[in-house]
Amino acid sequence: MPDVGVTTEAVRRELESAPPDGYVMLKQLPYFDLLERRDKVTRLSMESSGADDGDGKLIMETMQQWARAFDFRNCIVDHNLSINGAKIDFTKSESLRSISPAVGKEIEALIDELNGEADQNEDFTPPAPGSSLNDQLNSPNDTSDDS
Repeated sequence: MPDVGVTTEAVRRELESAPPDGYVMLKQLPYFDLLERRDKVTRLSMESSGADDGDGKLIMETMQQWARAFDFRNCIVDHNLSINGAKIDFTKSESLRSISPAVGKEIEALIDELNGEADQNEDFTPPAPGSSLNDQLNSPNDTSDDS
């Protein structure tokens, strides 16, 4: 039988954005935690003015800061990163305010890769040069000559 449990071993990843020897030790999130993060990352609500004039609003709120703090807190097991000589405490979301964008983005990408959440753009093919999406959607699929 295949063992499909979450990997509990931490993996070491070197950080190109933290030379000469910056690294993080990362662990995989259990599937339940991925679902929890997805549930909390986006909120939709609809407000209506109460009149039947269709004057309502749809509000979408994203929780990207919360989601990344969740990932860093739960996935980073150890590291050798510091600010002004003090080791960064990634269990506190405030730590994300102090790290450089390059380091934060690299760690984010490594966590996403480890958890199978890396962006996959394979379903999106760019339109041919000189054409637009509207041109592609409005072009007839049948190219046969009907005359």
